Amino acid sequence: MSNAVVKGAGYILIHTPDMILHNGTTQTMERLANPESEYLKKLPNHFRSYEDVVSYPPNQAYIGTIKPEDLRGYEMPWYKHAVAGAERYGKLGEIMPQEEFIGLMKISDVFDLVKLEKDFTKDVKE
Repeated sequence: MSNAVVKGAGYILIHTPDMILHNGTTQTMERLANPESEYLKKLPNHFRSYEDVVSYPPNQAYIGTIKPEDLRGYEMPWYKHAVAGAERYGKLGEIMPQEEFIGLMKISDVFDLVKLEKDFTKDVKE
């Protein structure tokens, strides 16, 4: 009899502003109740860029490029103080951009549920 063994694990953070905009519960309910609301109009102004997400100190701690205790060295609020030279990949995981995540969903879609535009697919494939 063979036993299951976990040989590795990793963390992944995915920056998906489009999914927040179109799929969040608050946004979905607001769109139904008040499709022209100021909240929905202003929401995209509050998204962080991928670069901001990568350089956010707690995210770097999550993927293992800095230690959690290193966060004490960053003034609060942390989003105002980027990690210099922040990397996408760490020893514990990575921070993935939205386009790659969508491409990865398509690659692993055995039921062909994910439909993508040809130009987008070509760009992501590269």
